[in-house]
Amino acid sequence: AELAWVSHRFDGDLGAAFGHMNQALVNSVQDTEVLADAAVLLLQTGQLDLAVRTLDFCIRRAPTDPRLRFNLGVAYKYADKLDLARKQFDYLKAEYPDYAGVDQQRAEVHLLSGRADAAIAIWETMDGYNRLKGLAIAHYVLGDIKASATLTEQLVRDWQDKWPSTIADV
Repeated sequence: AELAWVSHRFDGDLGAAFGHMNQALVNSVQDTEVLADAAVLLLQTGQLDLAVRTLDFCIRRAPTDPRLRFNLGVAYKYADKLDLARKQFDYLKAEYPDYAGVDQQRAEVHLLSGRADAAIAIWETMDGYNRLKGLAIAHYVLGDIKASATLTEQLVRDWQDKWPSTIADV
C-alpha cells in the first residue's frame, strides 16, 4: 500500500500504483488501513462509486476513524452529492473539531451548494493560504472580481514559493 502511494504521488505512475495496491489487497484483503488506502487511490482516479462503497465498508469496520469519514466526504463532494458530503464534514466538525482540512471542505461544499455566504463565514475564521484561496474563489463566484483579484494577489505574494498549486486552483 505504501509503494502504491509512492508510485502514485511521487512517481506519477498509476499502473504501478494499482499493481502495488492489488498486491497489498491480496496480502491483506480485510485490513481496513489497506482498504482505506485503496479507496483513496480510487477516489483520486475518479472511480467514485467504488471509492464510496469501499469507504462505507471501512467505516462499518472502524466507525471512529475520522480519516475514513473525511475521505468519504471528499468522494461525495467529487460525485456532486453535496448533502451527503456536508453530513460527513459536519459530523467530523462536531466529533473531531480540530481535524485538519474539515473547515476547508465544509466551506467548499457550501460554495458548491450555492451558499457562498456560509462558505465565506467559514473561510473568514481560517488563517493562511486556504483562507485566501477560498475567499478569492468565493468573491469571484459572487461577481466581486476586484476583491477576488486583491485576494489572489495577496495569495501570490505570500504563498507562491510554497503553494503554487493552490494559486493554480484559484
